[in-house]
Amino acid sequence: MPTFDLHIVTPDDFDQILDVYRQSEDFLALGSDPEATLEMVKNDFERCQKDSGVFCSIKIDNKLVGVLDFISAGYQQEAHTAYVELLMIASDYRDQGLGSQVLERLEEMLRAWHIYAVLCDVQINNPGGLHFWQQHGYSIAGGPELQNDQTVVYHLRKNLPALPRPSFGQLWK
Repeated sequence: MPTFDLHIVTPDDFDQILDVYRQSEDFLALGSDPEATLEMVKNDFERCQKDSGVFCSIKIDNKLVGVLDFISAGYQQEAHTAYVELLMIASDYRDQGLGSQVLERLEEMLRAWHIYAVLCDVQINNPGGLHFWQQHGYSIAGGPELQNDQTVVYHLRKNLPALPRPSFGQLWK
């Protein structure tokens, strides 16, 4: 798998993100809005900003191939809890380990920021998505629960191990 980069999304990226959404309509079809639109991209971006989240593009060789949307801390008023809103990989780049690599990098960043728990939701009609998250150590922590958009989700959680504390001697090197 080639290396990837994460970039903060700006409105200039919306057309490329729409292409990723269109290549992910199989995923979107599981929810209440099965057709990718520019309005959907804008709404996701605006929701992320409203929630103090981070909306990232995933690029390989400068080509946008996925998106990652997360709240890095303070989810549900818990200072050390993050929430993954969306991890979407374009169809041509799935099943190659990219989603796993992105999630591993995100978890490394979160641990460095002293985040100890990561939450996400997975629709109950998405067994592949549920399997992906469980493969990475996430457990069902609640649900199934009906959402405002009429989808039904499981709430998942993963506790991240704390980074080792440096010894007194290491602090003075």
